[in-house]
Amino acid sequence: SVWCAQEAMQKHGLEQGRAALMHDAAEAYVGDLVRPLKMALRGGAVASAYDDVEGAFSLVIGQRFGLPAGYDSAPEIKSIDNATCAREMEQLRVMPPGWKPRVKPLKFWPQCWEPHMAERKFLETASLLGLR
Repeated sequence: SVWCAQEAMQKHGLEQGRAALMHDAAEAYVGDLVRPLKMALRGGAVASAYDDVEGAFSLVIGQRFGLPAGYDSAPEIKSIDNATCAREMEQLRVMPPGWKPRVKPLKFWPQCWEPHMAERKFLETASLLGLR
């Protein structure tokens, strides 16, 4: 989310930076499902229940931090999130020869952080964006 927030701030300003930083915040409460699994479950009762619970948490988080409705699914944020995922896949996963991402990856080369460093970077970015 820190990488997404930095990209969103550069491209779209502080408001989108805030949204980008918080776009996955609900996962801290409901857990995360990897994208392929989430997509495979879509349309079924499990994914529907997960989406409902995740959506409820996103709504409360958005209200708490003064984010606009739909902040976590705005097209600009989704585009940046997808490009960040593509970069992470290039950097962190062993992909088959000839594999190409479906979207253009971000230009930066993210660092892998230990959990304590990731927390510190998140809180620093939140403070910079005025999220308290």
